[in-house]
Amino acid sequence: MSQFKPVVAAYRQFLKAGTTYGTALRDVAAQLKGASCPELMRELATVHAEHFECKVSWSGKGAAQFFKGAEYSFEGRFDAAYKSWQRNVLVHFSAPKESFKTEADPVAKMIKAMEKLTPAQRRKVLAAFQ
Repeated sequence: MSQFKPVVAAYRQFLKAGTTYGTALRDVAAQLKGASCPELMRELATVHAEHFECKVSWSGKGAAQFFKGAEYSFEGRFDAAYKSWQRNVLVHFSAPKESFKTEADPVAKMIKAMEKLTPAQRRKVLAAFQ
C-alpha cells in the first residue's frame, strides 16, 4: 500500500489548504459584513483564472465572467471555472440587493398592453402571429 502514500499525503495537504483558505475568506467576509469588496474580488478572480487557464472579465452588474477565447461570449464561457468560483468565493458573500431586481415578464407586459387595445387591434396583432 506504500504506492498510495503520495496520493494520501497530497489529499491531506488539499484538505488543510481548503480549511485554511475557507477560514481566511470567512473572516474577511465577516469583516466586510457579507458585502463583496471589488479589489478582493479582482485579485481572487485573477488567481482563479490563472488556475483554470482562462480569462476573466466583468459584467455590467459586476459579476466575474470566466471564458476561453479573445473576449467573453456566451459560447466561450468557461462553466467549470464559474461553478468553482461560485462554490469557493461567492458562497461567502451576499449578492448586492440590486442584483435581485427582476425585469418584468415580457409576456405579461404584452398581455397588459393587449388589454388596452380595441377588439379590431387585437385581431390585427393576433393575425400577425398566425
